Amino acid sequence: MLPRQLHVPLLVVVIAILIGVIAMLVNDPDAPETVEVPGAIITRVISTAETDSSADFPVRLIEGSDVQHESVHMFEAVSINGVGTATLDAEGLVLNVTYDSNLVSEEAIRGALIESLYLAVKSSEATPMSLAADGTVQRIDIVDNQGFEPAYILAKAGVPLELVFGPATECRTNIQFPQIGVAEDISSGATVSLPALQPGTYDIVCAGGGNKGAIIVE
Repeated sequence: MLPRQLHVPLLVVVIAILIGVIAMLVNDPDAPETVEVPGAIITRVISTAETDSSADFPVRLIEGSDVQHESVHMFEAVSINGVGTATLDAEGLVLNVTYDSNLVSEEAIRGALIESLYLAVKSSEATPMSLAADGTVQRIDIVDNQGFEPAYILAKAGVPLELVFGPATECRTNIQFPQIGVAEDISSGATVSLPALQPGTYDIVCAGGGNKGAIIVE
C-alpha cells in the first residue's frame, strides 16, 4: 500500500491527466462529430474515414431561415459510412462532402440528401404522372410513409393534374402549393385537382411550412 501522505498528490496527478485527455478530445478538430462554425461556414467531422474525393451539392432550407439549425439535419442525412466531413456554406447554401470513394459514392450521398428533401431532384429522378387515355388529365397516387412517396413528381405542362393522396399524418395533414395558391386538408386522404401548369417547379409544403416535395413541370 502507498503511504497515506502520497494519496493526495497521486489523486491530483490522476485528475490532471484526466483533464488533459478531455481537453485534447475537445480541442481536436478532427474528432468525429466535431462542429466548427467560422463565420458563414459550418463544418462537421462525420468520421475519421480516409477520404479521397469530395462533391458539392446545392442545398435548400426546408424548415425556415435558421441555417445553423437545419445544418444539423443536413449533417445527419450524410452521416453514412465512408463520409469524412460535411461543410455548409450558409450564405451560398452549398454543402461540400468529403468521402472515401471505396466505401460510398457521390450518387449515394446525393440520394441521402434527396431523401431528406434538402436537395432538389432532377426531372429524370422524379416520378412521372400517368396521362389519361384522352389526354385531358394526368394523375398520380401518393402515400404517406413518414413522408410523401413519391415526394417529387414529374408533370406535363399544359395538362390539368390530379394528385390522389392517401391519409396523411403529422404536419402533412394539411398541404399547400404556395406558387399556385392552393391548400388542402388530406388528413383522411383526398384527390387534389390542380390546373394546367407552366413549366417550372412547384413546391409541396406542409402546414408547418416545411417543404415536403415538389412537382416538376416540363
